[in-house]
Amino acid sequence: MELLNENDERLLENFEKNCENTSSQFSMQWKNSISKSYGNCIPVYYLNKNKEGISAIFPFFLVKSKIFGNRLISLPFTDFGGYVGKIDKNFLKEVSKKLKETKGISKVEIRLNNFMDDYQEIEKSIIQNGFKKEYKKNQCILKIKNEEEMWNDFSRITRKGVKKAQKSGLELREINTNEELKSFYKLYFKNMKDFGTPQHSHDFFRNLMDLMKGKFKGLNCYKEGKLIGSLIILYSKDYAYAAYNVSEKDFLIYQPNDLIHWELIKWCAKKRIKYFDFGQCNANSEEGTHDAGIFKFKKKWGGEIYDRYYFYYEFSKKDNLESAKKERESLTKIWRKLPSPLIKIMGPKIASQIAL
Repeated sequence: MELLNENDERLLENFEKNCENTSSQFSMQWKNSISKSYGNCIPVYYLNKNKEGISAIFPFFLVKSKIFGNRLISLPFTDFGGYVGKIDKNFLKEVSKKLKETKGISKVEIRLNNFMDDYQEIEKSIIQNGFKKEYKKNQCILKIKNEEEMWNDFSRITRKGVKKAQKSGLELREINTNEELKSFYKLYFKNMKDFGTPQHSHDFFRNLMDLMKGKFKGLNCYKEGKLIGSLIILYSKDYAYAAYNVSEKDFLIYQPNDLIHWELIKWCAKKRIKYFDFGQCNANSEEGTHDAGIFKFKKKWGGEIYDRYYFYYEFSKKDNLESAKKERESLTKIWRKLPSPLIKIMGPKIASQIAL
């Protein structure tokens, strides 16, 4: 076991290219984007190396925070992280031991989903090494086929939504310029404030666009010149992840999300990408709630529902999952009431420390 250093970056790039079904957050570009965006987020990547190169990685970021405590997270700012590569129980055991010996942190957090290769083996090893398991939410993942086959597989409701969007006079523009990114960010900021959630900085998205070449693609959707919806995906050779989806609620009648999702799914099919991950959803949400609406939208595309789990190792008895949940709920209520100028200043600093 070794920690990633500058001399290993080429090896890590080769590992990612040759690894099946790995996603973009395990790439060097993702690591560099986070490091450049937030100085309080320090990469700590454990490598399993042999004569041929790297056989597995277990990536973490040390997220420093005076508010929430210093934590090692695999991986922050995304739905899942965890172990990738050839299963090696001794390597997993050694990494777990090193994590628990780390000084000056309050918690280790590992985000997994059961779509991952060898999930059962990874979960078993993590729990055997003293981590607690908590069910979080779900992910809806579509296996991509050719355009015609997917269209025929869609339900009548799904096809109807896309057709309505196509007839609504909507215009799509790619998010590949600073102007389009700025338009996206204004809508993103508005949505995050409504949700009561601290927002990422504009620089965070600019770094993703600039540094994740060949792994970043986004679409803005306009109605008569007004931006009403956006979707940014992060992708690898096999896996696309719908990372950021925002919209104007007063314009949902035109179904912009149906159009931008279908266009990007078709684009992925042409790129021979195997899977499209619609991102976090809650299969157990109460009927009529916002979460229920999100789940219904994602499920209608015909993907499989997978469970997402967080695994924790806590160093302090005071720092428990229930108290952390209450802190986040209190922050949400307060955040919605704060003035926008204050949120613009405080948001990225807090977002970098929450690391959701």
